[in-house]
Amino acid sequence: MEELRIVLLGKQGAGKSSSGNTLLGKQPFHTAPSSQTVTKYCSMSTSTVDGHKISVVDTPGWSDIIQMDDKFIQEIGEWIALSDPGPHVFLLLLPIGRFTKEEINTAQQILEVFGEKAGKYTMVLFTKGDDLEEKTIKEYLEDENLDLKKILEVCEKRYHVFNNKDKENHKQVSELLENIKFMVKKNKGKFYTKEMYQKTVGQMKGKWEREKIEKEMRENVEKEMNNTAVKSNDETMSPEPKPDAKGADLIQRERKKSSSRYEQRQIKDSNTEYIVQGVQIQSSAEEPDNPRMVLDQMESGIQKDPDVQSLINQLKEEKCKLMKTIQEVQNDVKFILSVLEEQQSEAFKKLKEQKEKTESISSSV
Repeated sequence: MEELRIVLLGKQGAGKSSSGNTLLGKQPFHTAPSSQTVTKYCSMSTSTVDGHKISVVDTPGWSDIIQMDDKFIQEIGEWIALSDPGPHVFLLLLPIGRFTKEEINTAQQILEVFGEKAGKYTMVLFTKGDDLEEKTIKEYLEDENLDLKKILEVCEKRYHVFNNKDKENHKQVSELLENIKFMVKKNKGKFYTKEMYQKTVGQMKGKWEREKIEKEMRENVEKEMNNTAVKSNDETMSPEPKPDAKGADLIQRERKKSSSRYEQRQIKDSNTEYIVQGVQIQSSAEEPDNPRMVLDQMESGIQKDPDVQSLINQLKEEKCKLMKTIQEVQNDVKFILSVLEEQQSEAFKKLKEQKEKTESISSSV
């Protein structure tokens, strides 16, 4: 068999460099405590192990948040180029222990970046195997969460355990190589290629472009909605709203009536009777001059005024118009997004047809 080409992937501190050294039986990759990140650039080293030539590419640690841009795409392309013509296996390193949300995000992102076919060429390598203590790896996996099990499903349930502290234990290296060779045999000697990655890059760029357009459209819609809301608020919620001269006169009259409400008080028998803004309010002698009740019934009287009711109706109509405008904008956004998706789909279809046509011409020549 030709040399086995291996690429190590994982979050910062997962033990990629240590695992690479253990696998190669030498120390080409610089290591440090797991809390520190040493590898800033990808590097490759080769060795002969159990009669097989192997090449290992050590990569920088991923964080749970990666800036997905052209620079990052180029860096990943360099990782694949170091294992030219392509890696037989991606070893996705996950440390034994509590599988946190950060580990989940990182693992899912790694698999997403290399595309849907990457799972066929990926094996999970659990590091810090000594942390299992009395447990077996199967017992550990049974106790773990559903997200880890889903990741293993994508990798076709391929996994291995490494204890980098036990560097004299060559058996763990031999077993890993046997598992990798079995995977390569199952894949009929095929490996992950640059073309697979380029196809994934095209899909990712299309996704980023859609997300960028959607973000800009959402921001424009939110800006328009905020401007409309501010305008509506200025018109309806001002300390002294002036919808028209009639409304302004009504407010002034109500203020004058409110300022003289206690002067309009009349006492009748054992009950207190208030006349406020033309509305009679009965208050028990046991609870005289209840301000809350006075205000509540005063408000009730105001709402019965036909001029006030007219003003309220005007505001309701304005609110309905605003809600209708917002709904129309949302419908426009959905329509534009659907058009963009159709255009992108059509573009991909034309590119595929052009590629097939070119290949057909090349083969005929």
